[in-house]
Amino acid sequence: MSDELRERKERARGYLEGYEDGLKEAWDDFMGLTTKGYQSREIRILAKSKILNIQKRVDTKRKEVESELGESLEEAPSVLEKKSDPVAKISAGGTYIIEELNPDRSFTTLRSLIESGYKGLCVSRIEPKKVASRYGVEAQLIWLTKTEVPESAKKGMAEIDFMTLSPTGLDMLTTIIMNFLKEEGDKVILLGGMDYLMTYNEFSKILRLLQNMKDRVTYAGAIMLIPYDPSLLDEKDLRRLRSEIEEQL
Repeated sequence: MSDELRERKERARGYLEGYEDGLKEAWDDFMGLTTKGYQSREIRILAKSKILNIQKRVDTKRKEVESELGESLEEAPSVLEKKSDPVAKISAGGTYIIEELNPDRSFTTLRSLIESGYKGLCVSRIEPKKVASRYGVEAQLIWLTKTEVPESAKKGMAEIDFMTLSPTGLDMLTTIIMNFLKEEGDKVILLGGMDYLMTYNEFSKILRLLQNMKDRVTYAGAIMLIPYDPSLLDEKDLRRLRSEIEEQL
């Protein structure tokens, strides 16, 4: 590779990094705002939906830059370079919190465990069809939603094992998880949608649910993954969650 081309690639990478940082900074500022008629947590949840699109916009910009450059910006990985495997850190009976803006790492970990022989239960705010297509997860899916699914939409998801559950149905969620833990074999639970649950429930109720499920997961020798965005919790609640569930991936 010529020095000129190497320099152009470095400039292009720097541009992309700055572009991404700028978008994140803009939405970080927005998340700090308060608007009359809205609570700060509601503003943050609204902003999160925008932030989740940042990576898509960066990927689009990357393709534009690569097209102009005529070269990929990705460096060839070294043969000595090894990616960390979060599954290697997981033990049966453990509950793990995964701090991330979007649940990509959590779903990747869930899929790896299922592919290794675990039976999966996935509780998520994401539509089941997207969970199956985007993450390739084959598990029992619980879709957190207050909206009744139209029959036309159900037909498009006929091959997917899922049910809907209202975010206010914490007792039903507890029952579903307890019944799942009674099943035979190795089991893994992804308990997502924390921000959505917090919109409809007091944090203390959600924390009690997590405490209860954590103990039951331990007794059953199962695994539970809890993805969440720490920016959606105030400092006090964040400390309470981290003190209750110390294991992080």
